[in-house]
Amino acid sequence: MSTYALPLTIVAYLIAARLGRARANGTIGRPVLTATFVVLLSAALLAEGRWPGLLEWGRRDAGAVAQGQFHRLFTAFWLQSGSPAGEVFNIVALAMLGSIAEASLARWQWLVIYLAGALGSEVVGLWWQPVGAGNSVGYMSLAGALLALACARPVRPADRPAAIAGLAAAAGLCLITDIHGAALAIGCLLCGAITRAGMAAGSPSTPPPERP
Repeated sequence: MSTYALPLTIVAYLIAARLGRARANGTIGRPVLTATFVVLLSAALLAEGRWPGLLEWGRRDAGAVAQGQFHRLFTAFWLQSGSPAGEVFNIVALAMLGSIAEASLARWQWLVIYLAGALGSEVVGLWWQPVGAGNSVGYMSLAGALLALACARPVRPADRPAAIAGLAAAAGLCLITDIHGAALAIGCLLCGAITRAGMAAGSPSTPPPERP
């Protein structure tokens, strides 16, 4: 990660989390999907520790994908390159932002944006960052969706300017070819597409009802 990538990523994450919490009106409910993914990613982390060769087998590697190892585009966002502290940080970050996003989106929307955003980011990463792994592209895709919602349908007057600032951070990440910028952009576009599809079908996308 470059010098500018980390602060830009943190800025976008924090803005999205704050806007998402405002949209959910502080009500998180039961984040079933988030909890499920936290458990699965924790299991993947333990598996990496048990089988050190797992990361090399499953990480994003443009050269290996070019030779037909397409499984890496999926496995890369379940594994984590870097230190164990970074792995734990990403799981905690998912737990926090995922819960907020699950209170702001329908669960099927959450699932589509997380998985499609992560997969799309891994594809972009073949050119931008040819080797790597990490689940951060999943929760940053959710962050992009929260920014898009706040920009299109703000619940407070200050939400749209804040969302624009978050999207500006995403644009900055894209300019320096950081994969988190791709995740934010894809999450934003997916959220927009889902909303437009709902409107075209005659059922405008609205925040899901509070879950007990």
